[in-house]
Amino acid sequence: LSVLGAVKIISMFDSNHSGQINFEEFQALHPFIQKMTLTFKSRDKSGNGRIEMSELRATLLDSGYSIDNATFGILMAKFDSEKRNTLGFEDYVQLIVFLHNVKETFQFYDRNKSGKVMFTPDSFLEASISVRE
Repeated sequence: LSVLGAVKIISMFDSNHSGQINFEEFQALHPFIQKMTLTFKSRDKSGNGRIEMSELRATLLDSGYSIDNATFGILMAKFDSEKRNTLGFEDYVQLIVFLHNVKETFQFYDRNKSGKVMFTPDSFLEASISVRE
């Protein structure tokens, strides 16, 4: 995992925004990393260190992300760093962190828990800025 990937994961669990992980935050971080590693390895059917698009789609569905084809294509284009229609572990980590941050941001704005939000241009900009990559 690159330094950038590690920083993104750590920022997800840095609940007090100190820029560091304390013991309690690490206790949440460690199982997350283990789960990501195990999920990636179990979905990498070919054992080549990359997840195929169909394997990724199944993984996302199992994680509760029902993403339409157009959006899935955009995500692949953004996170497939080698442009091979597959994701390596680093790409996978960055995608999962991004989706987690998007979900958190959406849930913040979905105050009625309806699964729908209404944005003004300013609130959309605020939400977009809130999604850390």
